Formats: sequence, structure tokens, C-alpha cells
Amino acid sequence: MTKLFTNLNLSITASRGTPYFLVSKDNRIRFDINYVNHNILNNIFSLLNISSGDLNLIYLDDVERFGKKYREDTSTVNDFFQTNEFEIISIKDEEENNKILNFHQIKNCKENDIINYILHISKGGYSNLLYFYSDNMIIKVGPDIMDIVHEDSNTITLMKVQFNGLYDKYYE
Repeated sequence: MTKLFTNLNLSITASRGTPYFLVSKDNRIRFDINYVNHNILNNIFSLLNISSGDLNLIYLDDVERFGKKYREDTSTVNDFFQTNEFEIISIKDEEENNKILNFHQIKNCKENDIINYILHISKGGYSNLLYFYSDNMIIKVGPDIMDIVHEDSNTITLMKVQFNGLYDKYYE
């Protein structure tokens, strides 16, 4: 098993599912993307002690099956995170031996770019399979949710108290 998030003991493949369901409820929080705004995101980043350059970005660029590549639409990501410095990480799917997931990784993303990307998605913009991460946390942004997984359960508890009326409690 290839682990991308080694400190959190998690891997990413299409078959493994979202990191949100791979950790204890004490180490995760989920937000409905439609209810986040600039102020909420600033408060979240503050509680997570995130500043510019603390988070990296990894997103699915293409999938190879039987030697053929099927590209994902990465135009939105490229609009917000422009860099020539990226690394390609290829992961063989654990369930399908003939499937390879090719991720692009961009290091040291700017906080403002991350917030602007999340706000774009919250207004109906297209979202790739995409994760922002550091050594101790993962933020997954999707078309309808924003999941945060953190190794420190106290940080998640503080967020659940501060955002009690805003976070999604369905899977608690």
C-alpha cells in the first residue's frame, strides 16, 4: 500500500475512500461547502494554525487503465495554483491492478489561493479529487463538502465547539 499521508497513517486510492471515514470521529470534522464563507475559512485556518506555505496540494490529474490515460479536468486547479514546480506521484490502485492513479503535488500553497479556491467551489465551481495537507492534517475539498482530518483530537474538538451550528453532524 502506498501511503501519501504517512504521519496520519492514511493512503489515497479511489477504492480506499475519503480520509474522513478512515479516522476516528474525534479526528475529523465535515462542513457543507455551501455554508463556508471567507470569515469562516479564516477562523478555520486560524484554529488549525495554518499560514501561507504550510499546506501542500495534491490532486488527481489522470488515470491509466490498460496503458491508456484518461485525463481529469484540471483547469480549475491550474487557475488558482499556478506553478511550474510540481511532482507527479503514481499510485497503483489496491483493488484494480490494471489501474494507476497519477496525482500532481504542489508544495507550499498560499493561504489566500486556498481560500479563494474553496470559495470558488462553494459557489458551484468544478472540483477535482483534491487534498490540501501538511504533516498533521488533511483538508479534502469536494463539490459539496469540506472535510478536515487532524492528528490532534483537541484541535477538532475546539473546531466542533466553535462551529457547533455549522459543521455536518450526520456521521457523528
